[in-house]
Amino acid sequence: MSSMTGPVPKRRRERRDFSERGARKRRQSVRSLIFFGFFLIVLVAVASIFFNLPVWRIERVEVRGLRVIPEEKIVEILPFVLGEHIFLLNLHKVEETVRKFPPVRQVRARRIFPNRIEVEIKERKAEAIVLFPDGSLLVDSEGVLLTKRFPISWYEGVDIQKLPVIRGIPSSAIHGDYLAEKYAHAFRAVLPPLLKSVGSHNFQLDLNVIGEVNIWVEDLVQVKLGAAEQLEEKMELFESTWSALGEKWVKLEYIDLRFLDQPVLKYKS
Repeated sequence: MSSMTGPVPKRRRERRDFSERGARKRRQSVRSLIFFGFFLIVLVAVASIFFNLPVWRIERVEVRGLRVIPEEKIVEILPFVLGEHIFLLNLHKVEETVRKFPPVRQVRARRIFPNRIEVEIKERKAEAIVLFPDGSLLVDSEGVLLTKRFPISWYEGVDIQKLPVIRGIPSSAIHGDYLAEKYAHAFRAVLPPLLKSVGSHNFQLDLNVIGEVNIWVEDLVQVKLGAAEQLEEKMELFESTWSALGEKWVKLEYIDLRFLDQPVLKYKS
């Protein structure tokens, strides 16, 4: 009997030791959990105090790149006010709002810690003067009307006499601060190449009939572009033709580019 009952106390001791080890592990786990919870609470409290420090409140806005737009006009349209939290500011919304302001071409906003916002702007440039039946407006190369709602005094540094003249656009083509798309398309296609090839004050663009686009260089040479279709290709042909002419352009009566595969240069008799 003694040989059968002898090992029992040993197994009990093993079970008791195992139970005690499990209890110690559970106590350690509880202590670790309490410590982690306390650490997390302290961390959240410190982060909250840090986040809510007055130093993170926006105190100043710096607007860079302005030449004609008054700074107060930009500050006026910004979608936030001084005192807001710099971390909560949506920079994408700031850029989107300012970009919708017609005289602005490009914008980039960024945080300057701890409490400043910088808004860098690239303005639209007056590239031409559009003559309407009831007046005139400055316009950029994309057909944005710069002086429809904004004073001409902003552009007092622009020499209007040196700007190309755009004629033949009806008042009905004005849609807010923009030209109707078919006219804006003509601007985007025709104006940049002309400014590059001819110069800023040596031509007039006649859009009296949108289906018949004509250019007058120095009021002497007519360039017939015809329909508004393929204007980009026609202007590429114009650039190469004009460059090849050199000083001979003064002897021309007109250049006919209405048909890309059959350009015509008519010289004065």
